[in-house]
Amino acid sequence: PAEAAMRLDPLVQAEEIFPANCDGRDEEDGPGGLAAVCETVRRSGVDERAREVLIAISNRNILSMLSLYMEGVRRAGVRHSVVVTLDSATTKHVQQHGGVTLAHEHVLRAKGGGTDGHSTSGLKFRLLVPWLKVGCNVLLSDVDVVYLRDPFQSSPPLLHRDSDVEAMTDGWSDETAYGWHMALLAASEPSADDGEALRTPQQAADAAA
Repeated sequence: PAEAAMRLDPLVQAEEIFPANCDGRDEEDGPGGLAAVCETVRRSGVDERAREVLIAISNRNILSMLSLYMEGVRRAGVRHSVVVTLDSATTKHVQQHGGVTLAHEHVLRAKGGGTDGHSTSGLKFRLLVPWLKVGCNVLLSDVDVVYLRDPFQSSPPLLHRDSDVEAMTDGWSDETAYGWHMALLAASEPSADDGEALRTPQQAADAAA
């Protein structure tokens, strides 16, 4: 039998009004605080029962890629899509070319001021906190992907829906999603210097025994 979904302990319970905490105006949650996030949630038409929204993070460095991403979202029929933008140029780009995708600007900078891909990736989970506070269930997406169908579809289901945030991975199965494929680059018998990242789950278990 299939395993039961993990029981969640959401910040906003199912019986509470959604979006929630909309009177919050703490600037750490972005310009306008949670009140601004709630306004974007309402504009995007997020379903009050499912509370699901597709979120990507982007800055002005990858506008051409972002355009392709948003077109894929539109063609796949995703109805609740937001790009958290990190500068005004990206906000304007999404507003002009986003179609069903909305822009929500959040002023947050990486330590050191970097705007490359790695610097931006380091901000992702902090940028998602306000969306969890208002009660959203988030599918976090990279922008270098193309959607062929709506990831929120119910039949057949494409999401586990057992966590507040589901994110993408380069793995091709439940096992490889956690880095098992790294073992393809390792020797058949990893040395102690290889570390856990280069071991299959079985090799790690054997080493711990």
